[in-house]
Amino acid sequence: MTDPLEKAEINTDVIIVGAGPAGAAAALTLLTYSDLKVTLVEQSDLNDVRVAEHVGSDIFDLLGYLKITKSAFPEDTFLPCYNQTSYWGGDEPVRVQDLFNIDNKAFRLDREKFDFVLLGYVAARGGLVYSRTRCTGFAQGADHSWQLNLKNRSQGRFKLNGRYLIDACGRKADVCRQVGVLSARHDKLMGVGAFFHFDKTRKTKQEQVMESHELGWWYCARLPDHRQVVAFFSDADIIGQHRLNQPENWQQLLAQSRHIKFGGKGGAVLSGAPWVRNASSHITHSVLKKNFIAVGDAAASFDPISAIGLGFAMTSACHGAKAVQTQLTSTDKQTKQAQLDAYQQEVVDHFEHYLRLRKKCYRHEHRWSGATFWSRRR
Repeated sequence: MTDPLEKAEINTDVIIVGAGPAGAAAALTLLTYSDLKVTLVEQSDLNDVRVAEHVGSDIFDLLGYLKITKSAFPEDTFLPCYNQTSYWGGDEPVRVQDLFNIDNKAFRLDREKFDFVLLGYVAARGGLVYSRTRCTGFAQGADHSWQLNLKNRSQGRFKLNGRYLIDACGRKADVCRQVGVLSARHDKLMGVGAFFHFDKTRKTKQEQVMESHELGWWYCARLPDHRQVVAFFSDADIIGQHRLNQPENWQQLLAQSRHIKFGGKGGAVLSGAPWVRNASSHITHSVLKKNFIAVGDAAASFDPISAIGLGFAMTSACHGAKAVQTQLTSTDKQTKQAQLDAYQQEVVDHFEHYLRLRKKCYRHEHRWSGATFWSRRR
């Protein structure tokens, strides 16, 4: 028997897959500066625990462009990060700002609260948001418009028709792969980590700590709700060779660290097995596909050590959305093509700058220059 919801169809101007900061920023740009209809599709229920995110003070300029004030967020969404320490190149602590030339005014971001406020503004400005909705098929018509087959966990199946498609689903660039847009990968970095929970009476510092290791590097940072994340970053083959996804191996490596091991002291691991997440670097030339563009981590992703992530994700989303607006509202072919080319060149320039920064960062550590992980980054 055919599900009656199978025949349900929704029409929109712009379909955005991914409701993280990039997807929300793209939607808000279009809803604030144009009359285009926007629909956001998100596979998760938006309740996943996020790894700690640190942002610079320029995040408030981005929010200002989106017509959102800092006061719109809960009080503890942006907490100053007073101590950013790196044990890199030696056993003496080095300030992360001095080592990697990042903004001195860093804030620890509560991603859950941040994301929900952004999506609230998307809905308030007329955007549609479908969470817990999986894309099961993509089709592009002769006029380059898109039709997506979607499955919502509670509402069943339906179709979404749109004139333009934006991939904002993150580092995996799932939509790019589905529609035949390939990415150029520059490494196979992975993160293997665990969350610690502390008693409410225990005071923990607002800080992040990094520590290099022969096989890669450790990262430790405080999270909201008395939690802390500890993660180890290395290449996929090294993680597989040492079976670091297995709790006993990961914990043994943690115990061998000189400083990070104290970050989780007195806390309890929330899950039995470490989580494993993609942290690789890639760039996508998405504008080659008609009526399609990638923004945020789907357009270009960076080694977490660079602290580029969220700022680029939202900035590229705003710029990408303006390019989409031009494609759908302008009749001047030269103007339309010039804006697409400018957007892609901006992504390329940003990625090339990142590659130079990454090489500089890793060259600061010279103790294991012959080790596989480090030699790949010189």
